Amino acid sequence: MKQSFLLGLVLLSPSLLLAQEIPNGDFELWSIQVLFERPDDWDNGNYQDAPVVTTTKVTGAPEGQFAAHLETQILDDDTAFGYVLLGRIDETPVAGVPHGTDVAAVECWLRYDLQPGDTALALAVCWSGGTIVSSGEWRYQGQQTTWMQQTFTLPLAATNVDSVVVAFASTDPFTEGIAQQGSWVEVDDVHLTHPNVPTPDALPNAGFEDWSDVSAEDPDGWASYNARVAGFGFNSVSKSTERTRVRSRPCSPPSEHSEIPCRRCSPTACSTTRGRMRVFRTWPRPCSSRAPTSTSPRGWTRPSSGSPSCPVVSPSAMPSSRSLRRPPHGPHSA
Repeated sequence: MKQSFLLGLVLLSPSLLLAQEIPNGDFELWSIQVLFERPDDWDNGNYQDAPVVTTTKVTGAPEGQFAAHLETQILDDDTAFGYVLLGRIDETPVAGVPHGTDVAAVECWLRYDLQPGDTALALAVCWSGGTIVSSGEWRYQGQQTTWMQQTFTLPLAATNVDSVVVAFASTDPFTEGIAQQGSWVEVDDVHLTHPNVPTPDALPNAGFEDWSDVSAEDPDGWASYNARVAGFGFNSVSKSTERTRVRSRPCSPPSEHSEIPCRRCSPTACSTTRGRMRVFRTWPRPCSSRAPTSTSPRGWTRPSSGSPSCPVVSPSAMPSSRSLRRPPHGPHSA
């Protein structure tokens, strides 16, 4: 009797296994999740190190309908601050957006509420013929909860300008240990002006009126890193129309990184290996031969020598965030 019972279990077990279907095992069902909005043309801090939104649009702007809201958030041991950035920064500011008129100041509308001990940052860099001709950093503290027009004057007026970098951050990334939960800055209608230029070139999306959704598509019932890399314009998992199978991006050695460049980074990508996908971590952390030396928010570091390279590091050895390098001319604070 016992032997007959065991024999029955053995004969029945294959059918039981076949009956236990994996939900969406054929990957036919996919859903799109909208993660956040980002201002067109501007880089931002959303979903950079953690699935947190630090840059959003707000209504009630002094010009137009929308303005950008930047807010600092502290998650466990990581600090995520809101920022908007025009241009590109690697080891140092390396490229800006096109701009063809002289620049003496950055003009914008601001309001802010910075927690005690916290400091916000505005930054501008001007190029002419591939050379930085002027740069400035300006810091401010306290509260200004009604809209105020602000002028940040460069220490040296820039002429024959062909490109610029402009950035705003809710916490100064160059100063360690100052970030406070809930500090926020709102910015709108950003312009670069010069007293001898009656009609300066307009910056792209200067009034933060244009925003686009950033979304991730995942197979129903399955988890992936798509949401974590969507802000960089990549997918770790995508569906194939040929056989409706998951196509995951394999990891590759540094010499093959150029096949998929980092957002706002050089053609060589910075990535960390996790299973069969790449987690891209760039703004503005450059491809650098040196690990970040600062423990300031998001791991921003000060300038250092050394030629860029892009090592693949393990997740445990991955720096907590991006790095911003100062212009070689040095900071100019207001």
